[in-house]
Amino acid sequence: MTPEEERYRELQRKDQEHDYRLDVQMEKDHEHDLRIDSLYSKERSQDFALKAQAAKDREHDFRLASVDMKNSEQDSELSRQRAKDYEHDARLAKLEALCEKLSDRIAALEAKLAK
Repeated sequence: MTPEEERYRELQRKDQEHDYRLDVQMEKDHEHDLRIDSLYSKERSQDFALKAQAAKDREHDFRLASVDMKNSEQDSELSRQRAKDYEHDARLAKLEALCEKLSDRIAALEAKLAK
């Protein structure tokens, strides 16, 4: 083999090695791209899940606020009802006292009539 042929074969061998390294690098790049796509897809899924959870949290907060408002209204109504009950109890006590006085007077009058 002539020196020129040897150089040509050496250049072919180096060219093949270079092509092989390029192929390996391209495969690695492809795998890397797939991993990046996968991570991006996971990130988008997580972002969607976070947004969905945030929407659920807002709905829950709205419901809680609605329940709190109803509870506040009920507390106010209970306070009004307690005040009415207190007034009613006071009037009832006065009426009972008056009934007792009237019963005593009737008893006294009946006793006077019986003499």
